[in-house]
Amino acid sequence: MQETEKGSFFEAIPLLAIPVIGVGAASYFMTGAGFETWLTSHAFDVPLSGNSFTIDGRFLFLIISTLILMWEILRSAYNHTISMQNHAFSVIIFLGSAFAFTQLQFLQSQLFLFVVVLTFIDVFAGFYITAKTRSRKTTARTEVVNIRADIEPNRG
Repeated sequence: MQETEKGSFFEAIPLLAIPVIGVGAASYFMTGAGFETWLTSHAFDVPLSGNSFTIDGRFLFLIISTLILMWEILRSAYNHTISMQNHAFSVIIFLGSAFAFTQLQFLQSQLFLFVVVLTFIDVFAGFYITAKTRSRKTTARTEVVNIRADIEPNRG
Protein backbone atom coordinates (compact mmCIF):
# COMPACT_ATOMS: atom_id res chain seq x y z
CA MET A 1 0.00 0.00 0.00
CA GLN A 2 1.07 3.54 -0.64
CA GLU A 3 2.06 5.60 2.39
CA THR A 4 0.06 8.83 2.74
CA GLU A 5 1.14 12.05 4.41
CA LYS A 6 -0.77 11.34 7.58
CA GLY A 7 -0.24 7.57 7.88
CA SER A 8 -0.61 4.27 6.17
CA PHE A 9 -3.79 2.50 5.12
CA PHE A 10 -3.21 -0.12 7.81
CA GLU A 11 -3.57 2.52 10.53
CA ALA A 12 -7.19 2.93 9.43
CA ILE A 13 -8.03 -0.72 10.09
CA PRO A 14 -9.43 -1.17 13.62
CA LEU A 15 -7.48 -3.58 15.78
CA LEU A 16 -10.70 -5.09 17.11
CA ALA A 17 -11.07 -6.78 13.75
CA ILE A 18 -8.53 -9.29 15.09
CA PRO A 19 -10.77 -10.71 17.88
CA VAL A 20 -13.87 -10.54 15.67
CA ILE A 21 -12.20 -12.51 12.89
CA GLY A 22 -10.43 -14.77 15.38
CA VAL A 23 -13.59 -15.84 17.21
CA GLY A 24 -15.55 -16.04 13.97
CA ALA A 25 -13.00 -18.25 12.24
CA ALA A 26 -12.45 -20.43 15.30
CA SER A 27 -16.22 -20.85 15.79
CA TYR A 28 -16.70 -21.76 12.15
CA PHE A 29 -13.78 -24.14 11.69
CA MET A 30 -13.79 -25.73 15.16
CA THR A 31 -17.40 -26.88 15.00
CA GLY A 32 -19.12 -28.79 17.75
CA ALA A 33 -17.42 -29.24 21.08
CA GLY A 34 -13.95 -28.50 19.65
CA PHE A 35 -14.18 -24.75 20.09
CA GLU A 36 -15.67 -25.00 23.59
CA THR A 37 -13.01 -27.52 24.57
CA TRP A 38 -10.30 -25.18 23.32
CA LEU A 39 -11.80 -22.23 25.20
CA THR A 40 -12.11 -24.07 28.49
CA SER A 41 -8.74 -25.80 28.23
CA HIS A 42 -6.05 -24.94 30.76
CA ALA A 43 -3.64 -22.29 29.42
CA PHE A 44 -1.38 -21.64 32.44
CA ASP A 45 -1.33 -21.02 36.19
CA VAL A 46 -0.48 -17.81 38.00
CA PRO A 47 1.10 -18.58 41.37
CA LEU A 48 -0.40 -16.62 44.23
CA SER A 49 0.41 -16.77 47.94
CA GLY A 50 -0.06 -20.49 48.55
CA ASN A 51 -2.57 -20.95 45.72
CA SER A 52 -2.51 -20.87 41.97
CA PHE A 53 -4.90 -19.00 39.72
CA THR A 54 -5.82 -20.99 36.62
CA ILE A 55 -6.13 -19.13 33.33
CA ASP A 56 -8.14 -20.87 30.63
CA GLY A 57 -8.38 -20.03 26.92
CA ARG A 58 -11.58 -17.99 27.29
CA PHE A 59 -10.17 -15.76 30.04
CA LEU A 60 -6.92 -15.30 28.13
CA PHE A 61 -8.89 -14.27 25.04
CA LEU A 62 -10.95 -11.79 27.10
CA ILE A 63 -7.78 -10.24 28.54
CA ILE A 64 -6.16 -9.91 25.11
CA SER A 65 -9.35 -8.47 23.56
CA THR A 66 -9.70 -5.92 26.34
CA LEU A 67 -6.06 -4.86 25.92
CA ILE A 68 -6.68 -4.47 22.18
CA LEU A 69 -9.69 -2.24 22.98
CA MET A 70 -7.52 -0.12 25.28
CA TRP A 71 -4.91 0.27 22.53
CA GLU A 72 -7.62 1.14 20.01
CA ILE A 73 -9.01 3.86 22.28
CA LEU A 74 -5.52 5.30 22.76
CA ARG A 75 -5.08 5.35 18.97
CA SER A 76 -8.27 7.41 18.59
CA ALA A 77 -6.70 10.29 20.51
CA TYR A 78 -4.42 11.06 17.56
CA ASN A 79 -5.54 13.80 15.20
CA HIS A 80 -4.72 12.08 11.96
CA THR A 81 -6.96 12.13 8.93
CA ILE A 82 -6.75 8.36 9.25
CA SER A 83 -8.59 8.42 12.60
CA MET A 84 -11.92 9.28 10.94
CA GLN A 85 -11.44 6.42 8.49
CA ASN A 86 -10.61 4.18 11.45
CA HIS A 87 -13.88 5.19 13.12
CA ALA A 88 -15.84 4.52 9.93
CA PHE A 89 -14.30 1.04 9.71
CA SER A 90 -15.07 0.55 13.42
CA VAL A 91 -18.74 1.26 12.74
CA ILE A 92 -18.71 -1.25 9.88
CA ILE A 93 -17.08 -3.88 12.09
CA PHE A 94 -19.58 -3.22 14.89
CA LEU A 95 -22.61 -3.43 12.61
CA GLY A 96 -21.24 -6.50 10.84
CA SER A 97 -20.40 -8.34 14.05
CA ALA A 98 -23.77 -7.43 15.63
CA PHE A 99 -25.57 -8.67 12.52
CA ALA A 100 -23.46 -11.84 12.45
CA PHE A 101 -24.23 -12.47 16.13
CA THR A 102 -27.96 -12.28 15.49
CA GLN A 103 -27.99 -14.26 12.23
CA LEU A 104 -25.24 -16.90 12.39
CA GLN A 105 -25.91 -19.66 14.87
CA PHE A 106 -22.26 -20.68 15.27
CA LEU A 107 -21.46 -17.13 16.50
CA GLN A 108 -24.20 -17.00 19.12
CA SER A 109 -21.99 -17.39 22.17
CA GLN A 110 -21.15 -15.33 25.23
CA LEU A 111 -17.62 -14.82 23.99
CA PHE A 112 -18.69 -13.37 20.64
CA LEU A 113 -21.28 -11.18 22.38
CA PHE A 114 -18.45 -9.82 24.53
CA VAL A 115 -16.48 -9.01 21.37
CA VAL A 116 -19.54 -7.25 19.90
CA VAL A 117 -19.82 -5.16 23.09
CA LEU A 118 -16.11 -4.28 22.78
CA THR A 119 -16.67 -3.07 19.21
CA PHE A 120 -19.64 -1.01 20.44
CA ILE A 121 -17.45 0.62 23.11
CA ASP A 122 -14.74 1.24 20.51
CA VAL A 123 -17.14 3.04 18.17
CA PHE A 124 -18.57 5.42 20.73
CA ALA A 125 -15.36 6.00 22.68
CA GLY A 126 -13.48 6.72 19.46
CA PHE A 127 -16.01 9.26 18.23
CA TYR A 128 -16.23 10.90 21.65
CA ILE A 129 -12.45 11.21 22.05
CA THR A 130 -12.03 12.51 18.50
CA ALA A 131 -14.78 15.10 19.00
CA LYS A 132 -13.29 16.26 22.30
CA THR A 133 -9.79 16.45 20.81
CA ARG A 134 -11.04 18.43 17.81
CA SER A 135 -13.02 20.88 19.98
CA ARG A 136 -9.97 21.40 22.20
CA LYS A 137 -7.87 22.04 19.11
CA THR A 138 -10.45 24.52 17.76
CA THR A 139 -10.56 26.31 21.13
CA ALA A 140 -6.77 26.56 21.16
CA ARG A 141 -6.77 28.06 17.64
CA THR A 142 -9.44 30.60 18.64
CA GLU A 143 -7.39 31.63 21.66
CA VAL A 144 -4.29 32.09 19.47
CA VAL A 145 -6.26 34.31 17.08
CA ASN A 146 -7.60 36.35 20.03
CA ILE A 147 -4.10 36.77 21.46
CA ARG A 148 -2.79 37.92 18.08
CA ALA A 149 -5.65 40.41 17.80
CA ASP A 150 -4.80 41.79 21.25
CA ILE A 151 -1.09 42.10 20.44
CA GLU A 152 -1.30 43.54 16.93
CA PRO A 153 -2.77 47.04 16.67
CA ASN A 154 -5.79 47.44 14.46
CA ARG A 155 -4.53 48.67 11.10
CA GLY A 156 -7.76 49.84 9.66
